[in-house]
Amino acid sequence: MAAIAFVSTGYTGHIYPMLGIVRELVDRGEPVVFVAPEACRAAVEAAGATCQPYGVVCAPASSPPAGWLDMAFYPAGLAWGCITTMPALLHTLRRVAPGVLVCDQHTWAGKFAAEVLGVPVVIE
Repeated sequence: MAAIAFVSTGYTGHIYPMLGIVRELVDRGEPVVFVAPEACRAAVEAAGATCQPYGVVCAPASSPPAGWLDMAFYPAGLAWGCITTMPALLHTLRRVAPGVLVCDQHTWAGKFAAEVLGVPVVIE
């Protein structure tokens, strides 16, 4: 059975709310892989999923566009995050070979990765 892969931004405020869903799926016998920063490994594994780090998620080597947290520039910040994480995310997801990908609405890279890989995506 192909794993259900979860992908989120590197922020714990986005990852931790998804862990309840992860726990429920694991309790039902579903294989779950959470693609998350290494710093979140303990929380992901406590929920019963396998943690698969794919490098730095929310703080790539370059800086985000100035003012990206200002709501007027927020879409630019999301696009920047997508562009800077997509290569590492695709590399990792190709190894995981998920049957479905679950991501939050702020993880544009997850949605695009699902399209590239031809797997269904659920936006949480």
